[in-house]
Amino acid sequence: MDSSIVHALGGLGFFLLGIRWLTGGLRELAGERLREHLAKASSTPVRGAFTGALATAVIQSSSATTVAAVGFAGAGLIAFEQALGIILGANVGTTITGWIVALVGFKLKLGSISYLLLLLGALLHLVAGKRMIRTMGDVLAGFAMIFIGIDLLKEGMSSVASLLHIRQGLGESWSGRLLAVGFGVILTLLTQSSSATIAATLTAVSAGVIELPAALALAIGADVGTTATAALATVGGSVASRQTGWAHVIYNCLTGLMAFFLLPVYLWAAGRLVPAYLSSDPESVTVAFHTGFNLLGMVIALPFTRQLAALVRHLVPDREEDLTRELDALLLVSPQAALDAVAIVVRRLSAEAIALLREAISEDGLPTTEPLHRLLAAIQRCREYLARVISGGLDEKGVGVARVLALIHALDHVERLAERCLDARRAEAARTAEVFSGDIDLLRESLGTFLSVLSGTEAIEAGDLVAGVGSLAGDLESDYRDRRKAIVEDSVTGRLDPARVDGLLDALRWIRRCAWHYGRIARYVAREREQGDAAKP
Repeated sequence: MDSSIVHALGGLGFFLLGIRWLTGGLRELAGERLREHLAKASSTPVRGAFTGALATAVIQSSSATTVAAVGFAGAGLIAFEQALGIILGANVGTTITGWIVALVGFKLKLGSISYLLLLLGALLHLVAGKRMIRTMGDVLAGFAMIFIGIDLLKEGMSSVASLLHIRQGLGESWSGRLLAVGFGVILTLLTQSSSATIAATLTAVSAGVIELPAALALAIGADVGTTATAALATVGGSVASRQTGWAHVIYNCLTGLMAFFLLPVYLWAAGRLVPAYLSSDPESVTVAFHTGFNLLGMVIALPFTRQLAALVRHLVPDREEDLTRELDALLLVSPQAALDAVAIVVRRLSAEAIALLREAISEDGLPTTEPLHRLLAAIQRCREYLARVISGGLDEKGVGVARVLALIHALDHVERLAERCLDARRAEAARTAEVFSGDIDLLRESLGTFLSVLSGTEAIEAGDLVAGVGSLAGDLESDYRDRRKAIVEDSVTGRLDPARVDGLLDALRWIRRCAWHYGRIARYVAREREQGDAAKP
């Protein structure tokens, strides 16, 4: 293989690795501040778009911005229309990479300085004791690798062109432009990075490998191709992430279609307004087109976010009955977003368990075993997801740790309560025994109140609710020995059939334990809400 081709491919690899290190480091430096700023500034789609663009430009990662938006929408913190605003803005913010390449990579000849920056970044990562300084080393190394990659791309691009014969007529006709768009889509799919496609395009047009019209069409292809990456990332994910993926696909394809037909208009206007730049600075002209059509698409789409959201909801309806549908692997890159999803699921599982207990002590009798086993399976999935969140790291301030502990305890008591509901014999004895009718009435009433609070239909202070539930469980616990003693004495004195004693004692223990687990669920759900509120901006 020709050495120039190796240089070009190696340069692309350096660029991809540099982008990964740069965005990873910037995202880590931003931390949960990214979520805070996005949540504060997403009250409307317009504000969300501005903040999404700014956040993406700063951290150089549209995926991190999109994940945060998915997390907010899935957790119910913002409406899907507001999440769409963030996504539209992220599309504009990600074009800043092209400007960095065009203005720094081509205008400033960094040369050997890039290698010195790479060495400095590596030393900071290896030697520094503080995590923040090591992360800054990653950012510096990633920045240097981007420009090393660009230099290698420029060295090898001319030989690649002579072998592929891609210069003749590409982008001159409508069919040629469409072919160039296809090349952009394919390259983006292969590299999994629209930024890499833009970098390769700028290098090619700078070296004279392709003409300016082809470069503009390739930029359109990069925008369309990146939607496939986003769509594939949401396969098997939550409804919120799949809706986001479809919104991304629809918006980018429509914007790309608009840009495709505006391409000759842009070339004509640039030829009239800045004719010298068409030949002397085709890189900036290409990046300006890329930013321009994304910005225009955002401006046009923002007034119609409600209609776009309705279309996406129609294409991806929320009809799933999966109790753990919010547990999306896409959210694992942001521990707080993932914990928000787990909290929603735990509250739903708590409501399921309490509804099953309420049904078990109702006059209609026990529920079928199918929903009970479905609930137990969902609890296991939630535990597995929570383990993945923990392995990804938690808040150093301890807020994340406290939330996780509350969620773990709540899940444990939900599981134990569900297992109690499987005990048909004791549940029936408790429901039908006249001696326990008062306890069952109190428990049934309290369960109804708690279900209303979990569903949001009744507003009760968490402290008051927990105190009320705890009081009920505490009374049953403190009176247990006296109640047990009274049942035994009644059997001895003949006031109670001795054959029923064991069944009544089992039923008493069943009521006591159910009330205990119910009380603990209320306590830990309330505690998690307090910790979750403390973690919010």
